[in-house]
Amino acid sequence: MGIETIALTALSVGMSAIQGQQQMKNAKAQANAIAQQGALDAERKARETQLRAARVKSSFLNSGLTLEGTPMNVITGTYDVGLQDVNQIIGNANARSKNIMSEARSAALGDLMQSVAGASFSGMGSGISPGDISWNAAPTGVAQSNGITWNTPRMAGF
Repeated sequence: MGIETIALTALSVGMSAIQGQQQMKNAKAQANAIAQQGALDAERKARETQLRAARVKSSFLNSGLTLEGTPMNVITGTYDVGLQDVNQIIGNANARSKNIMSEARSAALGDLMQSVAGASFSGMGSGISPGDISWNAAPTGVAQSNGITWNTPRMAGF
């Protein structure tokens, strides 16, 4: 492996790392936008819940009921359901945000590993000539190449 091959390998891996950093930066911006939108949606849902509970309370009071017993349970239930909705909105936004970051990390790491592997194999291949590779297939289903032995399926005619 010559100095040119090493330099090209380093350049390829470096470019892949820079590309991975850019992917992570874009994913972080997207994940932050999703989290912010989730917070806005949760605030909107909390306001809707407060308005709904206020309407229920007003309806009970206008019909001459006191806010004890069942009417109070209905208002409390309205708040409980609204709180569950708010928590679900926040949880969903956080999950989507984390998934985006996880996918970006996996993609960046996969691209980097592919770049390293590709550069390594292309560098290795430059020092091997066709005459250097030997293949011996034994009738027992054992194959050997360059000193490495492994089992192979038996092939008719070999």
